[in-house]
Amino acid sequence: MGENTLSDCVYRLEGQVVIVTGAASGIGEAAARGFAAEGAKVIITDVDETLGSSVAASIPSAHFLRADVSQEADVAAAVDFALSTYGRLDIMHNNAAIAGPLGPVTLLDMDAFDRVYSINLRGQVLGIKHAARAMIPAHRGTIICTSSVATILGGSAPNAYTFVKSAIPGIVRSAAAELGPHGIRVNAISPLGVPTPGMLGGLKTLGAGNLTFEDMQRMLDEGSEFKGKPLRAEHIAQAAVFLASDAGGYISGQNLVIDGGFSVTKTYNPFMSLLK
Repeated sequence: MGENTLSDCVYRLEGQVVIVTGAASGIGEAAARGFAAEGAKVIITDVDETLGSSVAASIPSAHFLRADVSQEADVAAAVDFALSTYGRLDIMHNNAAIAGPLGPVTLLDMDAFDRVYSINLRGQVLGIKHAARAMIPAHRGTIICTSSVATILGGSAPNAYTFVKSAIPGIVRSAAAELGPHGIRVNAISPLGVPTPGMLGGLKTLGAGNLTFEDMQRMLDEGSEFKGKPLRAEHIAQAAVFLASDAGGYISGQNLVIDGGFSVTKTYNPFMSLLK
């Protein structure tokens, strides 16, 4: 890209092509909209065809592909679609995830754990693998992996989710070291709990059957140490756009924690007592 002055470091992504996994709602949807607002052509993937198609239809120059990130053929097909349609892939945002089972480690359901692993970690690795395949020949690209504040704050999320998400920063560092010589940056984003439909569904699955979206949002907002600015999916999307842009052009191998200082002041999760 050449040398940039400070005035050149804007978040513009005109002409760039981005894949966002798990983009039918929540953080993924917000990221897809954020990338598109900066001029990128967005490929939305998700297992929810109805929501995914609806989101894609509402974003100019967006496409929807049904993809299960635990299946390598699906991830490879999404990358191949980007290459065949646009001739390039500039940004890969590995975002798809599920919550996983609640309960003590001594009672951990390993089949449920394997499902969390297949989506939350295997899916990230497959995204890195196939994005790198497309980006290496071009000597450029950015890969972003959604992790979680649970990776640095024990006891803040279900065990299976925390175990699996905690591997992502290490994977990012390893991939960044290998891919840096090819001009490819790899970073993680670790948000605090964001009120999204997906989180509500996960909490209901884990036992919070009567919890409403408003209840969840209130609990998250009250648990925040950063007053006056409640955390929303759009804040995570803004961080992703920053990391993908020239403004973040010398950042690689990092884990960007987005929690308003929660991880340095709190040692509890506002939902854990609710779900016991």
